[in-house]
Amino acid sequence: MKKTWLYIFCLIFYSMISCNNETVKSDPLAEKAMDELREVLHKQSLFIKVHAAEYLVWLGYTEEVKKVYLSENDLYQAQTPYRIGIWRVLAQAEKNPEDQMKWINRVFDVYADANAPDRLHATETLAKLQQSPLARYPEITQQTLSADNRNLNTYALWAISYSSDTAMKKNRIAFLHLATEDSNQVIRKISAYILRKIGGLTEDEWLALANKALAEPTDSEMKHSLLNTAFVTLPAGYKQQGLFQQIHREMLQNSAGFSVGERIELALSLADKGATGDLPVLISMFNNENSKGVYEPGSKEEADVRATAAYAILKIKKRET
Repeated sequence: MKKTWLYIFCLIFYSMISCNNETVKSDPLAEKAMDELREVLHKQSLFIKVHAAEYLVWLGYTEEVKKVYLSENDLYQAQTPYRIGIWRVLAQAEKNPEDQMKWINRVFDVYADANAPDRLHATETLAKLQQSPLARYPEITQQTLSADNRNLNTYALWAISYSSDTAMKKNRIAFLHLATEDSNQVIRKISAYILRKIGGLTEDEWLALANKALAEPTDSEMKHSLLNTAFVTLPAGYKQQGLFQQIHREMLQNSAGFSVGERIELALSLADKGATGDLPVLISMFNNENSKGVYEPGSKEEADVRATAAYAILKIKKRET
């Protein structure tokens, strides 16, 4: 089961490729968005390149990404922490489960190395790939969960959530508490991000999150993060649409003044659950509007924002066609 999820993921997206290609060819905005993702993939480096590669994989364009990243692995497989990003991309780009595990096992090896400088990245990547280290490395994992590094603890807790349905249910509640109540703002942001990734909130849990998001002070750096999380995690069939619409309005409010991180987080949230009406804010990001004083033209930050906006535009257009 754990070894096949990536295979199922790839099969789904491969079945969509021909439809995706037709959508892109018939839509000038979609074509520009694809061109942007490919330009970032081929011209940027390190984790900006990783982000664009993942966006393309998630859209179903795996072969081009795989070719590029096999070359990246030849060149940079010893470079920390970029090697983790390389293996993360390749694990998702492979169609064969055995080939996927070849890259995942490299990440496991770094996770098990207490002296690896990129062990935090490896732990986060195992979680993103839905790979629990608990059965393979029980002692190391227990030590990791109680280590002094809270970021590492939190990512490890996310990773072991994939050990069982019981673990996921228990840890989901823990992440909800961390996101809304913890005194450490970094842990709150990581936990809010994790909730967006794992989803599955009950209606009562979502209502608690939504109310916390709306009650968060306007000047809090967590305000937008919690709003985005509430937007993405709305349970299917939830009837209080007025509350959800308020969440939606407030998450978009003053987006022209957002930081780089806030723009990327918003774009990813809209990629998950946005609709055609959200395209103007994404097009604004894509066109570098309101970027003066936020990032410089031609910078890596610009490439990251534009690539993420491009991905969100393509995701919305795929849903709406």
